[in-house]
Amino acid sequence: MVVLVEQMLDLNKRLSALQGQHEKTLLQRQIEATDRQIDQLVYEL
Repeated sequence: MVVLVEQMLDLNKRLSALQGQHEKTLLQRQIEATDRQIDQLVYEL
């Protein structure tokens, strides 16, 4: 779970630095997928 949270923080940092809408959309999808993984792990706990 720690790895996923660190990944989420990194993805959000990268998102704020991006300029292009296409790149932002792709990164936002990664953020959403990571968020779902974290939610699933928390639910299992």
